[in-house]
Amino acid sequence: MFTKIFLTLLTGVAIGIALYLAGCSSDSSKNASDLSNADTAAALSLAAAPAAASDQSTPARMAMVTEPIRPTKQPLIANNIEIYDILLKDNLVYGILDSGVLVHNLADGRNHLIPTTDPVNAITEFNGRILVGSDNIYTIKGESLGTDEYSLDLPGTITVLESKDSALLIGTSEGFYQMDGKTVRQLASSIYVSAIVPTPTGVWVGTAGEGLYFWNGSEFQKRFLQRDSTLFDNVTALQFSRDHLYLGTDHGLFVHDGGRWQQYTTADGLPSDLITAVNANDWTVRIGTAEGAVSLYMGELTPLVQFDGVTVNRFIRYHNGLLAATSNCGLVLKSGALATVLFDGHADSREVVLEED
Repeated sequence: MFTKIFLTLLTGVAIGIALYLAGCSSDSSKNASDLSNADTAAALSLAAAPAAASDQSTPARMAMVTEPIRPTKQPLIANNIEIYDILLKDNLVYGILDSGVLVHNLADGRNHLIPTTDPVNAITEFNGRILVGSDNIYTIKGESLGTDEYSLDLPGTITVLESKDSALLIGTSEGFYQMDGKTVRQLASSIYVSAIVPTPTGVWVGTAGEGLYFWNGSEFQKRFLQRDSTLFDNVTALQFSRDHLYLGTDHGLFVHDGGRWQQYTTADGLPSDLITAVNANDWTVRIGTAEGAVSLYMGELTPLVQFDGVTVNRFIRYHNGLLAATSNCGLVLKSGALATVLFDGHADSREVVLEED
């Protein structure tokens, strides 16, 4: 989802990324340079909360792909199917496509598509429901989308959805909001939200063009590096894990350990300085870029050869493997040396066995 927002705004970068239509293999890497923790805070004014309003939409019916997946050992090649974001719940993978919401069943390999008339930009789980964001917030109900629980009238389009405790955090193309029960508060205006990540002490908010912010429950403050205040302008990925903040930008990956910032760029082994995804749910961090993916462990970057030349928009851990939403290879499952395309616009999947470095 972060990639969709950022690449939409920077079309020049998107055209360059289109050159990635190659297969899957990558370069190696080494160290990274340390940066001092020189971030400074600047407050952003808060606006009044808008009232929730009703919006009645016709639910979209689900189109079912009935042919089962038949894995074949063919090279993992570009198929021009872009999945912007994914969510895993039980054995179901929900994915955002231009044409709607994909539902892939990991148990039987079947794919279903819920078509939508308006682009879907965000997905999250909240109070046991799967929510997607577009011009409104929709709930996935079996074979359709409904708006009866969440019917909002927010300015702009919904770009990011995240949950924190009992509240739903909503990012739009024009601001940042918090919904608690039926009450919606506007926490910031005039920003295009590209990423949201909750922490025990507050919420980090990334934007497309306006930088990085932190909401501590009472203040909304901008964070930047004194040596170059523009490095965080375009936030393309955010994750917080084990007291570390992982910040993806178009200037590489920045990692904050609570005391200092550390930057990783192509000079350290990244395939590209444009970061598109970060997963730090375990001790090995997976990083997607515009030209491939790497893993980060103990300060060393290692290529993920299955994703060479592939833009990964989201990584999710699945058992001992990785689910990946990609920009040119559809939905992919990596398990050891085996990469399987779970959805490429058709009902079949393709496997390729690659040797690990």
